[in-house]
Amino acid sequence: SFLQANSQCYTQLDDASGYDRSSSFYVVEDAACRLSDSLPSNLRDSFGIYGFGFYRLIDNYSDYSYQDVFEKVIESEVNKPY
Repeated sequence: SFLQANSQCYTQLDDASGYDRSSSFYVVEDAACRLSDSLPSNLRDSFGIYGFGFYRLIDNYSDYSYQDVFEKVIESEVNKPY
């Protein structure tokens, strides 16, 4: 699974960039919650914010490519229509 951290408003997925995002997780989570709260209440459960990292200058990382990451994220991790 690409899942690394999850909260009510923000999901941090795998990061192949090498950048440690753990120190900014709560900042992004707070901004994601404020954005979600600004939506009409009937859309809030359908809206999600996802983050992941990939070093784009390398075509393949380990055993997956940039395109593989997008497809995997969309097919198995993203569970909200917006």
